[in-house]
Amino acid sequence: MDHDGEIPSTLHKKHNLGNLHPMEVGETLLKNSPTDFRVKRRGANFFQITYFNFKDANQLIENHRSWLPSGWQAYIPNSKVSRMVIGKGIKEDWDEQKIRAGIQWEGQELEITEMERFVRKKKTQEGFSLVPTGTMKFTIKGSEFPDKLIIYKNIIK
Repeated sequence: MDHDGEIPSTLHKKHNLGNLHPMEVGETLLKNSPTDFRVKRRGANFFQITYFNFKDANQLIENHRSWLPSGWQAYIPNSKVSRMVIGKGIKEDWDEQKIRAGIQWEGQELEITEMERFVRKKKTQEGFSLVPTGTMKFTIKGSEFPDKLIIYKNIIK
C-alpha cells in the first residue's frame, strides 16, 4: 500500500469508552470518511486513529462534532505538530523580542511559536528568588527539527 511517502498523522481519542470495540469506531469512521486509516485501542479510555496524510486527519478534527457521541473529543497531540529545541548559552538579560530579531536559520526556515527561559532558585535573605539562566526552550511549528539554530551569528547548541 503506497501512501505517497507521507508521515502518518495520529489522532488520539479520550473519554469513557466503556465496552466500545475498535471495529465499531472503524465502522463509524468509514461511514463518515472513506480514507485510509487504522484504529488501535491504546487503553481502557483511549483509541489511536492513524491517518496517512495530514489533510484527512485535519478533516476528522474539523468534523468530529457531527458524528462523535456527545462528550467525546478528537485531537492531534502537540508532539505530532510541533517540536521542542533546547538552546544553551543565550544571554540572560535579553528578552524574547531581541532574541527573535536575531534568529537565523540554516536550511529551511521554521516558525517559533513559543519561547520559554529556564530559571533557577537562588536563596536570598527574604527567602528564594527566581534567576534567569542562559537556557531556553523553543517550540517550533511542524515536525521538522532545524539543522542549526543561529542567534546573532552564534550557533546555539
